[in-house]
Amino acid sequence: MKICIVMSYAANNSAGLERFSLDLLGTLDHSTDAEYIVYIKKGVDFSKILRDNGILKIKVVEVGFGKLWKDIGLFFAPRVDAYIFNGPIVPFFFTPVNYFVILHDFAYRHIKPNSWKEKFTFWLIDVLTRQAIRRAKKIITVSEFTKKDLIELY
Repeated sequence: MKICIVMSYAANNSAGLERFSLDLLGTLDHSTDAEYIVYIKKGVDFSKILRDNGILKIKVVEVGFGKLWKDIGLFFAPRVDAYIFNGPIVPFFFTPVNYFVILHDFAYRHIKPNSWKEKFTFWLIDVLTRQAIRRAKKIITVSEFTKKDLIELY
């Protein structure tokens, strides 16, 4: 079985979401017949980041199409049996049948926007989160608080 973790990675010094991602990848069970692959935006030397963190058995596939790498690029990436999206933003058009979403928090729902741009951004994140939740095969929350927030908000 091929399992893909679709993730964004933006920090050189991992913290928060990046640290969670590396910890998740470092704890995967390689004693099974599962093959783990990370799909990441082209241009991030993620193989080096994995090596630097002692994670050696994960294949990395860089996906092109710039900012649209999830929406368009995943159409051209090799197909896998299951997709795990590390965060609530999943592709709008590329919808694999077997996908899971990891939700970390809903901070944007608890912050008052200061501008029209923030208001639009929060609205867009909310629309995409609702879509991810509705279409996901399973939803994984990182804490009981996030689970409670998920149930109350959605």
